[in-house]
Amino acid sequence: MSKLKFWTTAMLIFGFAMLFGYPFLLTRRPAEDAPREARAQFAVLLTGYMGVLLLVFFVLVVLAWRIMVFQREKFREETLANLRDLVEGTLNDHQKKQGDDRS
Repeated sequence: MSKLKFWTTAMLIFGFAMLFGYPFLLTRRPAEDAPREARAQFAVLLTGYMGVLLLVFFVLVVLAWRIMVFQREKFREETLANLRDLVEGTLNDHQKKQGDDRS
């Protein structure tokens, strides 16, 4: 679980770093009168950057979803254990009360 939380946090930090780095990438934009090849290279660079950014945030969503599933299972087990303890405690109290009434 701790590895899952670590990778989720790491992806979040990396994703935001990429998101904030986007304006700096735009400073490398070629001029309007630049050759077609230079503009095409920038388009490929920008498309790749956006693809990686989308992939990072998709992985982040999947990791966060896995954490939620894990926590839900853990809470369900704790709820059942607490309910079991409550029922056993109530039965013990009733048995003690019945034992005290007979005395």
